[in-house]
Amino acid sequence: MNTEAIANFVAETSYGQIPQEALTGAKWCILDCLGVSLAGSQEPASRIISDYVKELGGKPEAAVIAMGFRTSGPQAALANGTLAHALDYDDSHPNFQHATAVTLPAVLALAERERVSGQAVLEAYLLGCEVGSKIGIQMVTKLAELGWHPCGIVGSMAAAVASSKILKLGKGRIRRALGIAASQAAGLGRNIGTDTKPFHSGNGAKNGVVAAMLAVKGFGADESILEGPNSFPTVFVGKEYDPEKFGKKLGFPFSIVSQGISRIKPYPTGGPSHKSITAILELIEEHKLHAQDVVEVECKVSPYLVKHFRRYNHPQTASQGRFSMHYAMAAALLDGEVTLKQFTDEKVLAPKAQDLMSKVKLVELEAEVKEGQMHGDPPQIVTVKLRDGRVHSHQVPFAKGEAQNPMSPEEISLKFRDCGRLVLSPADIDRTLELVLNLEDLPDITELMDLVSGGKTLRR
Repeated sequence: MNTEAIANFVAETSYGQIPQEALTGAKWCILDCLGVSLAGSQEPASRIISDYVKELGGKPEAAVIAMGFRTSGPQAALANGTLAHALDYDDSHPNFQHATAVTLPAVLALAERERVSGQAVLEAYLLGCEVGSKIGIQMVTKLAELGWHPCGIVGSMAAAVASSKILKLGKGRIRRALGIAASQAAGLGRNIGTDTKPFHSGNGAKNGVVAAMLAVKGFGADESILEGPNSFPTVFVGKEYDPEKFGKKLGFPFSIVSQGISRIKPYPTGGPSHKSITAILELIEEHKLHAQDVVEVECKVSPYLVKHFRRYNHPQTASQGRFSMHYAMAAALLDGEVTLKQFTDEKVLAPKAQDLMSKVKLVELEAEVKEGQMHGDPPQIVTVKLRDGRVHSHQVPFAKGEAQNPMSPEEISLKFRDCGRLVLSPADIDRTLELVLNLEDLPDITELMDLVSGGKTLRR
């Protein structure tokens, strides 16, 4: 796969060629992303970024979710991408972290400006995610090892593809858009647990929109950015793509069909903790465990995750708590659930939570991580030791929400309602659900964006 192959695929693939299974999966991902964006709008980082783009002004052509105003396409993509990832409650696709949170905001920003249909939104979104997933096969794991946050890097390219499709770019200009996006791509893993982590998603979405808009005007860039010396993959991970490892071509099959959605999240935490969260919740239910009876919680995870989680073994804020295995275990034992309600500064700092976190230890699990897999992929084992000497252990190969253990449509709808109620009226929640799940019938995306902007029609 090279830059030309991507451009050809994007330019030549139309809605009618996309399998129904992919379109159905896309609608659930879009619904989920809108929900977590609505809930994420309540976070301080979201309010800051929204205030920032509002102060910048700009032509009111695209709505900022939950905020009741419109701004320019690039600025709307920046804000909405940040909102979508603010809670780390958004999905992942195969080989592509937080795919929807970076791709969908780019699509919506330009779709509203261009007054396109729901079919066009689905088409652009799926093409962006497909390219991002295929690019990520040989990059995502290595990016994380090197200290990058892949979302803003691979995401910039996916957002450029999706934006190019909305703007109906030809093959040559798609290649230029990829070249422009590649030079904007960024994101450091060091910022995990801070406001800047969701900014990576927003910035990636904005990068893609800007790249496509400049390409429309004939702005120049390297048109073979994915191959040769100093190419996109070579600079970021130190090696060129090996075409032999890509398997079938782009879209044959779509990754969202062949591999499924890696994770629509049932828990508002970083994905690597989800197997252990699933395990301890199942142990709590089966053995009626109580926090006051626990002496120790041992989580066996990959060596990479031992290092990953060590940073926040005693988090002090809700943002840090989302990336803390120690807090996830404590919250599950204290409340019997891991939901949005558990992630407040007060909950994280509660003495009982801080005491329980000191009883959680991480142990290295020797497991092979295959190329293209994320570091959380090996099974995780949770062992709980009680004061009376009993020991309960449970291994989870697939977390709730993973493709092999997915959330049901009913569970995803309930999650959307739980997130949406923080901003929307019950009637607007119902209407948003109806529009998204029948997105292919929507002639103009504007009604949907009016709803999720705050439930009120905005003046242009």
